[in-house]
Amino acid sequence: MENALMTHMSDQTESQDIHCLDTDKNCHTFVDERSKLLAVPVARRSDGDDSISIGSKEGLFNVRAIFFLVLWFATVILGLVALNYVAVSFTETIKSSAPLFTVLISRCILGEATGLYVNLSLIPVMSGLALCSANELSFDIRGFVAAMATNLTECLQNVYSKMLISGDKFKYTPAELQFYTSIASVVVQIPASLFLVDISGVQKTTDSALFSAFILNGIFFHFQSITAYVLMDYISPVTHSVANTAKRAFLIWLSVLLFGNPVTLLSGLGTCTVIVGVLLYNKAQEYDKLKLNKVGGHKKPVSVMWWAC
Repeated sequence: MENALMTHMSDQTESQDIHCLDTDKNCHTFVDERSKLLAVPVARRSDGDDSISIGSKEGLFNVRAIFFLVLWFATVILGLVALNYVAVSFTETIKSSAPLFTVLISRCILGEATGLYVNLSLIPVMSGLALCSANELSFDIRGFVAAMATNLTECLQNVYSKMLISGDKFKYTPAELQFYTSIASVVVQIPASLFLVDISGVQKTTDSALFSAFILNGIFFHFQSITAYVLMDYISPVTHSVANTAKRAFLIWLSVLLFGNPVTLLSGLGTCTVIVGVLLYNKAQEYDKLKLNKVGGHKKPVSVMWWAC
């Protein structure tokens, strides 16, 4: 009797699903209690992975992905605008406040609390970067505003990437995030190139060496992006931001070497301060984890923004 009842329910559900898909492809399917979290039909992988399928409605054209693409696009454009008006060292100095932005955003959006020692370790990181470029404080209000805006959008992007990669109701893989941003780049760049770029002039001024540099730049940018997404799956946004800060110290020194700027004692002291700050941050995190394990505490649950629900 029980087997017959289950067979009848299965046949009825299957017929309802077929009727639903035949009449309206966008309507919701009838699902059991185990799949109520799905609002629309989503193709799942055979290995049981709940990552989002590229061809599903949970793919590119939904609010979560669009919001991520807007942040990514704004970060790239604002960063280029900042470099157009101010020096590299000054741009990276402004971005030295990125860990502070990320701590505040992670606390507000993810509910990720940081300890007192972690917060204090951010002070030498940011002050060290300020010392690195104290000898090259070129100022332009347009570049300054663009760099500060880049700081905000990049921190939001890091936090939101963590949500998309480590979400419970939805989960994107690093490869999928890279795919979506690449498609968005093509969609935006083609019309922008046609209307804003002098194609004939570019063809006359671009030689093989410059073209090779563009290709190499694109390859490096691709691997930098997908590496950042992979790292975000294993570390917190604050850790990622502090690691970026150490990278910025290297960028400042590299710009000094390439452009022939004189290296002062203040710059060397600032670089050492950044390195010490990053080490202090790692030690502070280890201390907080050890303290949390001793008291038997648990991390605060991740809170999801309304547009990510």
